[in-house]
Amino acid sequence: MSRVDEHFVRVRDYAARFDLSESAVYKKIDRGEIGAIRIGKTVRIPSSEMERYLSPTAVLEEAGAPRDGEPENLGDRTARFEEQAGCSPREYVESWRSGTIEDTPANAQLAIEALALRAVLEHPHLVGSA
Repeated sequence: MSRVDEHFVRVRDYAARFDLSESAVYKKIDRGEIGAIRIGKTVRIPSSEMERYLSPTAVLEEAGAPRDGEPENLGDRTARFEEQAGCSPREYVESWRSGTIEDTPANAQLAIEALALRAVLEHPHLVGSA
């Protein structure tokens, strides 16, 4: 395994990991939602980008969620999300995955936040383990 392979993933591997099409990943790269680099004619995604999406607490912290994980703060964050999105994080994720929510950068940000909130709400032990 080369050094590049240790620190970067192929678009197809990223797409498979997150159950996306390769074209959807390329669109997210073009919009700046996923960081990537070009090596010759190929595009590679830093493994840190995968870790960012696999760590719900890190995504919540990036979005301004409390770092201390106190339930009332998580509740406030969830209430703020529901007010902004008009539904619960779980409902938003289901709608996003079914394609009933338009694929825009703003909606993609909400989907990321919904995924993180849903993960923390369903697995409270994740809070503070980042």
